Amino acid sequence: MRNGIGNTSYAEAITRLSTLTDRERQVLEQVAAGNSNKQIARNFNISHRTIEVHRARIMEKLGAASAVDLGRIATLLGETMVSPSEFDPYP
Repeated sequence: MRNGIGNTSYAEAITRLSTLTDRERQVLEQVAAGNSNKQIARNFNISHRTIEVHRARIMEKLGAASAVDLGRIATLLGETMVSPSEFDPYP
């Protein structure tokens, strides 16, 4: 079942979430909160370029075709940012 987020369904997004590193998950949470790259970089005390690299890898791993797709996926997952092992797509 598709949810209108590019070509990524909710269950697919949750499965792909497990491929993210801890830092990528932290960055994704910040994206879901609506923070810019510069804001995220300040929060983690690292370069904004490093955040750009993390975002690019997150987009690739989650199957986001654009920054808009990433924002939508982040918002969707932000409400349920649980460990993938805790998620059961068929309760």
